[in-house]
Amino acid sequence: MNVTEPPEPRDGDDGLNGGGDEPGDGSDRTDGGDDDGDARSDDSAGSSGGGGGGVPAGDTPESINEADVITTETEVPRRISGDTPVAAFDTVETVQTITFQTDAQVGDVQVSTIDPDTEAIDTPGVAVAVQDITVPDESADTPATIEFTIPQDRLNEIGATPEALQVFRNVDSGQEPLETTVETSGADMITVTAETPGFSVFSVNAVSEPDAAISVDAGVVETGEEITLSGINSTTEYGEIVAYEWAAGGETLTGETARTAFNEGGEYTIELTVINGAGETDTTTANLTVETGGDGTAGDVRADDGTAGDGAMADGVEQPDGFNWGVVLVIVILAILAVAGVVLARRRS
Repeated sequence: MNVTEPPEPRDGDDGLNGGGDEPGDGSDRTDGGDDDGDARSDDSAGSSGGGGGGVPAGDTPESINEADVITTETEVPRRISGDTPVAAFDTVETVQTITFQTDAQVGDVQVSTIDPDTEAIDTPGVAVAVQDITVPDESADTPATIEFTIPQDRLNEIGATPEALQVFRNVDSGQEPLETTVETSGADMITVTAETPGFSVFSVNAVSEPDAAISVDAGVVETGEEITLSGINSTTEYGEIVAYEWAAGGETLTGETARTAFNEGGEYTIELTVINGAGETDTTTANLTVETGGDGTAGDVRADDGTAGDGAMADGVEQPDGFNWGVVLVIVILAILAVAGVVLARRRS
């Protein structure tokens, strides 16, 4: 039997009873049918109200079974204006609407609100809201605009400002930052809009650029002397620093601390780049002087006061350790006086 799709939009389409008023077109369904009366293909018409390619309404998707799901709501997008399907949500927290950038029919859309403090999902920065959004498989890569609303109280809890908010999408390679727009809706609510190329787990996070800081053992070292480079004083306001990358004398090092040595004297610039969980970076530098030591020239022997040349004779010949010329001079004078005394005594006799 051929089914003809009715023209859109249709008058009286309120999206509450799942479809149009003609018998046989799905109007007698109560499980989240087509709100605008569009006929759906056999593989979607048999859906029992679940999003994410057949997930039953209210069931937790397997991808977030270990997360603390607060509420779940399933809706079918309606064509509110023109041919663009829009899903609107009433019971789940933070997600208000999802506008699909397509003129094709989109099946059931399920949104699950997850506790933002959950440890089951790794989010960058500090999570303000976490949502799992599932759609039928054929719509999984459909671009869309998602509108979130964030209570100001939640921002106050973590000490964040609206300007710090950024939406991320969980992908195989990690967290993908999305184009995000933030607007203040009155004194109590923040509207955050994100453009997404597809669907998975989304999070609204407070993020910031890190602040890189370098600490070096000493500002002056000798060739071959091993030194410790430390980035332990680097900070990031939200979340944590996940990577430290060093560049020192042509060598690349990683880690919060690193050890290295220089084989040639000269002036060197140590560079540190830190990366936080949101992918934000900061770079800073420190200067280091490397002196050539042990070549036998004046100034290579250093005294306790750290000045070069204190342990060398004027002609550049190194003094033996513990040799005191003052003592020698006293001994010579005493010897001369003794000899003179002997000579004088003999003459008198």
